[in-house]
Amino acid sequence: MNRRKKKNLLEQIGKYIFFLFLALFMLYFLFIDDYGFIKKSGAHKKIKNIKRKITLKQDQNEMLSAENKELKTNPDKWEEEARKIGMIRKGEKIYRFKKEKGSN
Repeated sequence: MNRRKKKNLLEQIGKYIFFLFLALFMLYFLFIDDYGFIKKSGAHKKIKNIKRKITLKQDQNEMLSAENKELKTNPDKWEEEARKIGMIRKGEKIYRFKKEKGSN
């Protein structure tokens, strides 16, 4: 009877050790390994963020392309933008007026 108790105890300990190693093995592959759940979810977040940035850059690129096309085809727009940065034609004079402090 004493042998049976020892044998059952050893079997139970063996089962616990087996399930412990199985659980550790699964945890390793789920959370620590390169293909683990945490790294995959982090990679998915990065991909989503990068796709959002790409979309924003594509929209910005389209706007700039349209503006560039307009500047190339519309001389009035080109002149307007040039004047915004202070460019003038030959022979023109610029008059600048100071605003008084109390006036709107």
